[in-house]
Formats: sequence, structure tokens, C-alpha cells
Amino acid sequence: KESAHNPRFPSVEAILGSQHQIYSCYVRVNVTDLQRGETFLVFFQFAATLPTNDSLEASFPDLEWRGGILAMRVGQMRQVTGLQNRRVQRLAQLAIQWYV
Repeated sequence: KESAHNPRFPSVEAILGSQHQIYSCYVRVNVTDLQRGETFLVFFQFAATLPTNDSLEASFPDLEWRGGILAMRVGQMRQVTGLQNRRVQRLAQLAIQWYV
């Protein structure tokens, strides 16, 4: 069970790889028609030697991002939580869009 001494945290290196440096930042998404905003922890790699990120290019055609990006929603009771519903998935997309 998650606690202050035993946090639940996915292995970012297993997803993005460890060949290039991984950066991170918090992005707060506040949308006026929502009752509350969401905070996302965004991990990313960017290097000219990395391949173009096809997923980001599909979502943001004007962006050429080279490397991986991973957004996780920050929870209240857990460090990170899933992106189960479409509203949270859309907010995660906004967090990435506003960051990059």
C-alpha cells in the first residue's frame, strides 16, 4: 500500500529509456469551465539525435518533437493516478501542449 515511506511511482526510465537525460516539470492546467484544475507531472527527453515523436506530431502537426514525453496526473491521496476518463486525458494533452 502506498504511504510516505512507500510511494507508488512508475519507472520512467523503463518507458522513456535511459540513453538520454530525462527532464521533468509540473504543469497545472486550469480551464475556466471546470470546477477544478489538474496538475500533471511531465517527464520528457529532447535531443536532435532522437527520432521524431509520431504521436505528438499527430496531435500537434506544427510541432517537431524529438524524444519521448510522459504525462502523469498528480493525485491527492497518491503521488500519481491514472488517466481513466476522457476529461483527464484531454487535460493531459493540454498540459503537454502548454509545456511544449
